[in-house]
Amino acid sequence: MAVPGAWKVDGEKVVTYLEAILQEKLPKSVIVIGSGAIGVEFSTIWRSYGVDVTIVEMLPRLVPLEDEEVSKDLKKEFEKRGIKCLVGNKVESVEATANGVKVKVSAEGKETTLEAEQALVAIGFRPNSKGFGLEEIGVQVNERGFVEINEKMQTSVPNIYAIGDLTGKLMLAHVGSAMGIVAAENIAGAETVTFDYEMMPRATYSHPQVVTPHEIARNVHAHPSLSEVLMEAAHAAEGSPIHI
Repeated sequence: MAVPGAWKVDGEKVVTYLEAILQEKLPKSVIVIGSGAIGVEFSTIWRSYGVDVTIVEMLPRLVPLEDEEVSKDLKKEFEKRGIKCLVGNKVESVEATANGVKVKVSAEGKETTLEAEQALVAIGFRPNSKGFGLEEIGVQVNERGFVEINEKMQTSVPNIYAIGDLTGKLMLAHVGSAMGIVAAENIAGAETVTFDYEMMPRATYSHPQVVTPHEIARNVHAHPSLSEVLMEAAHAAEGSPIHI
């Protein structure tokens, strides 16, 4: 996880997704820092079990990588369920206390201190690329620590390939799996494909769920088949229904 050095993750009061998913008891209250997929998914689960949840997002809306309309509707539904959503708020500090945590946030020049039993840091990932000698053997790593690859999944060293989160392309399990297949096919000299990462479907398993359906809509589906229903739904979700 990408955690600022001043925020001390202790695994109990200040946690990442790893400690949060492995803990054996529910916190009574949580401050979720970040409203990407991990943040809103944990918020959904915790609230379903009655946990008092507050989301803090620095950007002006929840799930900021998704469409603005989606963000607006998700915030509305979250607030109906009792999830407090503080968007446009920057986290200034995270401090463990005797009874939980204090999180200081600021918005429009005004600071507020939030308190809860636990804080979840869900603001993104850093690549784990240091200490493996990649640079020493000539593998190009960018300034953020991600391994650079071409459309064949090759690194700057032709016989070394990289896939998944380490490349920083699109940090989703199904994308990493698909990248692995393409890498294997290129290594074997088999016929393969190239990726348009912008067309990869994204799914956030909050409630309500958030789906980016581009690839489903643009795939060619055999006729007549049940998968055509998914294609029609995806086109409609994008605002361009084919048959009404």
